Order: sequence, then structure tokens, then C-alpha cells
Amino acid sequence: MDTPQDFDKEKTRLVLLITEFSKKSTVKTWPNHPLFGYFTPEQWGKMQYKHLDHHLNQFNV
Repeated sequence: MDTPQDFDKEKTRLVLLITEFSKKSTVKTWPNHPLFGYFTPEQWGKMQYKHLDHHLNQFNV
């Protein structure tokens, strides 16, 4: 069973991760995605947005 998490702590952590990711907007070379292969920087950003949006909607956040 998963242990309950502190929502405010996890929210703060998520905001920090999003901020860290957004600061990499000028990175031109990213590692290949393990399943989909090469992504452009723009594709990485869109994929991260859609993935996060999916999970936030999944849990009604």
C-alpha cells in the first residue's frame, strides 16, 4: 500500500520541478525518450505538459 503524502510538500516539490524544467528551454539536445525516440525541445515540453495534465485530471487536482 502506498503511504499518504503531504499535499503541500508535494505541491511545492512539483512547482520546483516545473521551474527547473522550464529553465531548460534553451537546451537544444535532449536524450532520446525510452519509448518514442528523438523529440525536439518543443516536443519534450508538450509531452511533459500533457503528461502532467493527464495525472492532475486523473486525481481531480
